[in-house]
Amino acid sequence: AAVSEDNTALKEKFFNYIGDKEENLGNKYQKGYKIVLLIALLELADFEGKAVYDDICSYINDFYMERHKKGLSVETSDSEIQRSIENLEVNIVRKVMNENPYNVISKEDYIFKEHVDDVEYLSFNTELWNEFTEKDKEKLKDILNYKLNKYYLEKDLGENG
Repeated sequence: AAVSEDNTALKEKFFNYIGDKEENLGNKYQKGYKIVLLIALLELADFEGKAVYDDICSYINDFYMERHKKGLSVETSDSEIQRSIENLEVNIVRKVMNENPYNVISKEDYIFKEHVDDVEYLSFNTELWNEFTEKDKEKLKDILNYKLNKYYLEKDLGENG
């Protein structure tokens, strides 16, 4: 029972880390990278809570290109992604994701990378993933998409969606 309680506490801690829709973003997000990375992982994760890292970076690349095609800024002007948007490639996305959001979130032990047969995967912490119900995953996606939209509006970068 103790293990399960610890995992429930881990899930609560993660939901607190994400915050709720009403939370003031303030300075919590200098960039939208953490939100975008978590959305991509939630969208692409398999039943074990992991996805091929290249697929995640491609998903993020496509997300930014879609915003750009709509004439919207993809990030703040000091962002490497925004500066590279005309020639954005998956390797640039990977570099940016590795430098900031991956490091920040993995320090909290919520996500990690692993190599299986020369393929790099991004995974949720296994104990955390196993605690998520389908409803939890939908709630997280909903909160993260809401926060991403709020981030873009607060940074005056146009609505998301």
